[in-house]
Amino acid sequence: MEVNGSCSLQWVFLRPSGPYDTERDVIFYYHDHIAVSSLVMEPGSIAVFYPHDGHLPGIALAGEKAGVKKVVVKVACELLK
Repeated sequence: MEVNGSCSLQWVFLRPSGPYDTERDVIFYYHDHIAVSSLVMEPGSIAVFYPHDGHLPGIALAGEKAGVKKVVVKVACELLK
């Protein structure tokens, strides 16, 4: 959820660049710089992504340099069934 500031967010096709790091709860990917979908996140906006969804967060909007604050919540996929 976007709390303060605005930014663009893009959903993209990805390929894993390494294994999932369970200790840090992170995995990194390669992408071909081809955005499939783009949206502007403003205060109060919510976006939902599944583990297989690649996204490029925090892309500055034209002429905007304000910091962005957001809330990220991770939910185990098993709870969504």
